[in-house]
Amino acid sequence: MATTKKSTKAVVKKDNFDVAKQDQAVVMSKVLRDHIVQQSLFTNIKGKNFAHVDGWQFAGALMNTYPVVTRVKELSAEGDEVKWLAHCEIREYKTDKKVGFGSAVCSNKERNKKGFEEYAILSMAQTRAIGKAYRNRVGWIMKLAGYESTPAEEMVKTGKTTKKTKKTQQKATQGEEKPTKEQLEEEMKKSDQELEKQINKAKNK
Repeated sequence: MATTKKSTKAVVKKDNFDVAKQDQAVVMSKVLRDHIVQQSLFTNIKGKNFAHVDGWQFAGALMNTYPVVTRVKELSAEGDEVKWLAHCEIREYKTDKKVGFGSAVCSNKERNKKGFEEYAILSMAQTRAIGKAYRNRVGWIMKLAGYESTPAEEMVKTGKTTKKTKKTQQKATQGEEKPTKEQLEEEMKKSDQELEKQINKAKNK
């Protein structure tokens, strides 16, 4: 483990990670993984772990980038549907240069969004757009960290449960589990072992 900790300390001193370099990409994935685990920024769905958008934003911050929602557009059709589209750009802090993009929609016709207020639909569209923008840019880093390359917000419902939809939403989220302390420790142990192998492999090249 000493190798991993030493390498992490060395790379974290940099202003940001350069994922074009294999050793930095591997160490960044460890820093990302540790933060997501410590802050419980993921959801286990049927045995697979999906990071929340806060975890994806942390990944972006490690690369000195930030998200900007540049556009929202109402796509609601006739009737009772509420649907919104959101666009998001990923930009560099120092230069404000655009380095990534993502778009997403949300509708109250989705199985897990029935009964949601319009503000919640609009908010989720923006949240999903942020996650998608980062997924397009660093999805492989998230995968290296041990999580699925799809943001959790695209997989499960978020927001408050209303009386009208409580039973429906409980049924829809079956299979969603919070990891135990033992599971978290075991996951970190396995990930550390794999990352140490990757770091040593990168050093030997």
